[in-house]
Amino acid sequence: MKKYFEYVNFELLNKFCQVKQLIKKHNPTIETLTEEILRAFLKNYLPRRVSIEQGFILSKDGEMSRQCNILIYDSNLFAPFYRINDIVIVPSESVKKSPAIPYWPYRQR
Repeated sequence: MKKYFEYVNFELLNKFCQVKQLIKKHNPTIETLTEEILRAFLKNYLPRRVSIEQGFILSKDGEMSRQCNILIYDSNLFAPFYRINDIVIVPSESVKKSPAIPYWPYRQR
């Protein structure tokens, strides 16, 4: 299994590097594509009971979060309050994780 996960890791990093190779001078596009690649990757490997989207978290007291570029929530038990295309607003109790996105594959060394 270790070798399998090394291949999975290589596949993900290779996609990041392809973006960087093709788009060299437009960081907003690079960041958007990085997020898209990561969302697609997570959708392939996480259980179907969670959804991976971008959007906002609404707390029980009505406070809205900042935008979450990667939002992992329990879509089996909770539906979004609002959805338009691939952007959602979900209740805070549904959220499993909203990780920060590392852009380290793109740093010049």
